[in-house]
Amino acid sequence: GLGNLYVNAVAFDPEVPTTIYAATDAGVFKSTNSGTSWAATPLAAGEVTDLVTDNEGTGRRIWATVAGQGVAYSADAGATFTVYSSGLASLQLTSLELEVRGTGRRIWATTHGGEGIAYSDDLGQNWVSAAGNGLTDRDVNDLAIQTGTGRRIWATTNSGVFASDNDGLSWNDLSIGLPSGIPATSVSIDPNSGETLVSLFSD
Repeated sequence: GLGNLYVNAVAFDPEVPTTIYAATDAGVFKSTNSGTSWAATPLAAGEVTDLVTDNEGTGRRIWATVAGQGVAYSADAGATFTVYSSGLASLQLTSLELEVRGTGRRIWATTHGGEGIAYSDDLGQNWVSAAGNGLTDRDVNDLAIQTGTGRRIWATTNSGVFASDNDGLSWNDLSIGLPSGIPATSVSIDPNSGETLVSLFSD
């Protein structure tokens, strides 16, 4: 089971909510009974900082960021994993975001160092930088995509909050009103109001 492992993130099977995946400091674990018991997946080593699931196709697809290694991809609900890193300038991976684009999927990844933000349109096999002009802090902690009347990408960094309206070609610093010198650790979009919610870290 999980024992005393540190859990960084959890994700549910999109169609079978009793199946849960946990990103831990020792790989990905899976539960098929709402968390009553857990079993290690073949991705059983390395610190997994985030993971996302997708129910497109016959098998459940999973992506997981493995610190120091790359982005792990499973097309069979965690039975097997392949780790990809082509195009990633840093392997200090911090978060993932899944975006549905028509019939395809775009996977966004954030890193500390390197480009800070990258995306993949081929299930994670190859990555393209999204660190356009204005992203002055490349220690990126999290990313969220706002849709609705307009599409905007939000990114939280160790120095504040940035936003892009053009897929990362350019970024604007929108940290005004936040305490200076305090890292912004996560960002999410309220699905009802569309408001952007940011969390901060302080000792």
